[in-house]
Amino acid sequence: MMWFEPLPEQCPPFGAKPVKGTFYRLVTGAVAGCEDFWSHRKIWPNKSFNVDECRARSLSIYECYEDCDKLRKLSMHKYKEIAEITLDINAGIAKQTGRDKTHYSWWRSNSFMPQAQSTVITS
Repeated sequence: MMWFEPLPEQCPPFGAKPVKGTFYRLVTGAVAGCEDFWSHRKIWPNKSFNVDECRARSLSIYECYEDCDKLRKLSMHKYKEIAEITLDINAGIAKQTGRDKTHYSWWRSNSFMPQAQSTVITS
């Protein structure tokens, strides 16, 4: 699989697998753009994170709309929208991470096309 951005060795981690179906992600506008699907590492190349480098290069996605929506209570996400994304087995690899059982860390492949595979559903 060709990754959207460079990944460190042993990344994606053991236990990550291709995912298929509908997921939800916060985005910045009424239309999901490519930059809405960049990892924290790509956005902030020199920042320190409280996760390992592999997770810093992943994207947060949720199986459950309501769990994604909870994030908008945080001031940094208050004005964001929620996009529904449709993933097929070629879109990348994901692993359930964090306390929330519907949260996944997703390592995006080059085959995922944000404008074709996502629709903003809130405003």
